[in-house]
Amino acid sequence: MNEIFKKKSNQSYDWFCGKKSSMNKWTFFEKKNIFLNQYEVYQTLFLPKKIKNLSSYHGIIFFSPSGAKSFFIKNRIQYNSKTEFFAIGKTTAKFVSKFLDKKIWIPDNPSLKEIFILIKKIFYF
Repeated sequence: MNEIFKKKSNQSYDWFCGKKSSMNKWTFFEKKNIFLNQYEVYQTLFLPKKIKNLSSYHGIIFFSPSGAKSFFIKNRIQYNSKTEFFAIGKTTAKFVSKFLDKKIWIPDNPSLKEIFILIKKIFYF
């Protein structure tokens, strides 16, 4: 993000987010003198589902803290689980770590492509 906004100070941007959006980025933008117009365009609705045979899964991917929260409402990971856990980025991994005492794999860059490259590396190399 730093590279994108390196020369963009004194400009204004629109931030489309949900009601639960974590705005820990405000400080970054304020320091760069970048103004954000925040628009709440959706609300997060939790639809937790109990997953059967969870211990048979080789890996579980979390794409957001709210997705992880919904998952852990009805699911518990056994201490001796051999399942690998992945998070799209650091914020999601930090949230997931509240529920797990296991390594959470995070790609170097938070993108769908990068997380699948990481998963392939963990399972096939």
